Order: sequence, then structure tokens, then C-alpha cells
Amino acid sequence: MGTLNWHNLEFGYLLKQFSFYFFHLGAEHTTFLSHLISLIPLFLLTIIIFVVLLFLFRWLYLFRKSLTEKSILLELTPPAFTNKSAYTTAELFSVIHGLGKYRKISDRLLGIKPKISFEIASTQNQGIRYLVRTTPEYAANFKRYILSYLPQVMVKETDDYLQDGFEKTKEYHQKVIEFKLNRHFAYPLKKQDILAEHDPVAYITGMMTKLAPNELISFQIVLSPTKVSESSLIKRMVLRNENVLAYLDSFHPPSFLKPIAVIFKILSKLIYKVGSELQWAITELMHPNTQPVYAPQNYAFQQMQIQQQIKPARTLTSFEEATIQSVQEKIDKPLFEATLRLMVKVKNKEEERERIGGFISSLETFSVPGYQSMAKTSLLSDLLLRKIRTVSFKKRLLSFLTNSGSSILSASEIADLYHFPISEITKGIFG
Repeated sequence: MGTLNWHNLEFGYLLKQFSFYFFHLGAEHTTFLSHLISLIPLFLLTIIIFVVLLFLFRWLYLFRKSLTEKSILLELTPPAFTNKSAYTTAELFSVIHGLGKYRKISDRLLGIKPKISFEIASTQNQGIRYLVRTTPEYAANFKRYILSYLPQVMVKETDDYLQDGFEKTKEYHQKVIEFKLNRHFAYPLKKQDILAEHDPVAYITGMMTKLAPNELISFQIVLSPTKVSESSLIKRMVLRNENVLAYLDSFHPPSFLKPIAVIFKILSKLIYKVGSELQWAITELMHPNTQPVYAPQNYAFQQMQIQQQIKPARTLTSFEEATIQSVQEKIDKPLFEATLRLMVKVKNKEEERERIGGFISSLETFSVPGYQSMAKTSLLSDLLLRKIRTVSFKKRLLSFLTNSGSSILSASEIADLYHFPISEITKGIFG
């Protein structure tokens, strides 16, 4: 057994040894941390690639499912006399909206939505027909809804009039155009309350009459029940008397750009806050005591009152009140993602332009001057997306790329656009 070296137990020696140990340990940790930090860009890039591939897989799955899913086409034959009110028809679409509430968790994660296409199609030999295209999953319940709404209506399955090869007839001119809301979805279309005196469907179906053999005109509304998160934001702004109209008129990025827009908004607010504080500090240094000390506190107190709904943010004019009330009425109703399309297949190019022009004019009855209207998509998109539009119409897609509707419509707006004809108004059209 060796002799004990008392020098090794001295405090100075032990402190030196501990310092040497922790120095090398810190150096190793520093090397490890620097190596770990250098891997962060690669880690972030891996996550970004994974998310992009995940969304790409999701889109491909949804696109393939939309093209291959089984469907049922129902023909609805209304009775000779129908006088259902706009409110009653809106309630029917409110019930249909409930289809979106009972989805499986897997469907929600994959973005699978219930879609129903409501169509008015016209040919010479079959006349004007009301058609609904849905999937076998929802067909039985939909029949029950329709019969509860109007027991006298006849519902039967029928063959799809958009069969393979229908668009390949060279001697015919065929075009598919899309319509969308011209401004923010919260602005409502014009109400059509008194259908017995003025039925907008009469103008729509009036553009579908007197066709030659093999000609076709079809108006299509593809719907999917939805819940718009932005509606809650607008409701809060209404409660606080904030400038809702300025918000609705501001630029709103497409849904796929919203994450980038949120990040940009946070950064801009941070920069504005830092810049404001810096400006205040410089002003105080250069011109001290030029502003009462209580001014910022008073402003903060007012903002707190606004947040707690003790005090409104601003005073509204009577004109603003009426407009905002109409906005709130719309967002309080069941909402649908919607894509509206018109297909025209006629022999004469000039007649094609006349039919489309007449149909666009018939939609003017839904316009609220200065606020909302149904607008045809741009001419450039008509030229570039001609084939895509035809496929989207035939497969009843919300959109070829995004699986989202181009507009958000309320149940009452859809009821005004698609309902059985009022007998007294459309008697001459439907015979």
C-alpha cells in the first residue's frame, strides 16, 4: 500500500484539477453544440421536404379519389305546382349542411369532404331537368331530405348525361366557364325573398330553351359544407364596432399563402412596435416634456376598454350599420364552399357567345351594386384552363388543384340560385 500524498489533497491543487477538467469538458460541449447548430439548417430542410411531400401525397390521393369515386346521379321531377318559399328552400340546404359534421377522423386528416353537385341541364329531347350528383354514402339521406322538403317530388336514378366522348363532337362548339364572388365572401348577394313575384331561376332557365338536337346547356353548383374560421374574427370585429368594411376590402391572400402571410404579419407588427418605441425614446431625448406623461397610459386604457367590450372602437354611420348587419346575417348562416360553372355546347360560335352573355346577364339579378356580384373568371384563365375546366365539370370537382371551392355561399344564397321553379312564373318555360 503506497504512501498518501497530502499534496494531492490541498485545496489549490484540487481547484486546479477541477478547473482543468471543466475546461476540457466545456470545450467538448462547445464542439458538440457547434456541430449541433450546424445541423439545424439540414434539420429544417428535412422537415420542409417532409411537409411538402406529405401535402403532395395528400393532393395526389384526393385528386385520384375525386376522379375515381363512385357516384349516383339523381333526377328530381317537381310536381306541376310548386310554391315553396325562399326560406323553406334555405332550410333544406341548412339540413344538407349537416352532412359535413359527421366525418371520420381519417377523412378530416386527409381532407376528404362530402361533395354534392346541383345541376340544371337542358337538351332538346329531354328538356330542362333538375339533377343532383352525390356519392352512394349520402344518396339515401339526400332522398329523405328532398321528400321531407317536398313529398310530391319524384326522385329517380338516371344515367350521367356527361358520358365519355360527349365533348369530342367536332362540329359543335363547347365551352365551360366558371363564376365566383367578385368581392369578399362575407358580402352577401342580393336576397330573393318574394319568389312568387320575381323568380331568378326563370332568367337562368330562359337561357337554356330552344336548343337544336345534341346541343346541351348545363348550370352546375358543386357544394361542400364548411365552417369558416374567419367568420369568428368578423363577428368579434362587429361586436367591438371595429372597421369591418375596411377589413373586408383589404387584400386577403389565397388559402395556400396564408401561413406565409401570418408570419409576415407578425414580423411587421414586431418591427412597428420596436420602431414606435424607438421613435418615442428619440423624441423624449430631443424634446423632453413635450407630451403629457398620461397620454400613452390613456391610450392603453382605451384599448383595454375596447378589448373588454366596455367601449366601442368607433361610431358607425347608419349606412355602415345596414351593410354590416347584412354581413353578419350571412356569416351566421350555414356556409358552403361552392364552385359555379356553366357548360354550353352548341353548333354556332355566335350562338355560344349569345348564350353565355345572356346567362351572365341573368346573374345580375343577384348583384348588390358596389358590394357583391357573381363574376365570370378572367379570359386568360378561360384560354389556359379550357381542358381542365371540362374535366372539372365532368367529374364535379370543387377545384382541379386545391380541392376548395372558389366562393363561400350561405344556405339562403344557394337556395336563391337553385330551387324548383315557381309555377306561375316559369309556366311558359317548363310547359
